Amino acid sequence: DANGASVATDAMLCVPANNCDALQPASCPVPGKTCQIIDGTGATLCVNEGTGDQGEACPCKGGFVCVAKACRRLCKAVEGGGEPYCQEGEGICVHYNRDPQGVGECTPQDN
Repeated sequence: DANGASVATDAMLCVPANNCDALQPASCPVPGKTCQIIDGTGATLCVNEGTGDQGEACPCKGGFVCVAKACRRLCKAVEGGGEPYCQEGEGICVHYNRDPQGVGECTPQDN
């Protein structure tokens, strides 16, 4: 965390995390890797890019997150919005505790 203490994530990783921006998947310097949310605490890491797009099966491509085995587009969840934003038919941008600060997910709305 910001104070240097460990945060239990149940992830078995021995690499520094939070070195990239999930809203800028190409912020990873290694070809073929994109910045993705890797656990339920909102930690990010450069990982191999998947192919899943909105509503498709995981693993997801950069700019998306896996929720209940399907990909959701990431969006800028701040007052006034901004890019990236949800496309038509993808729902509304909702920030969840599992997302990094300022990041949300395009969440389908029930009719």
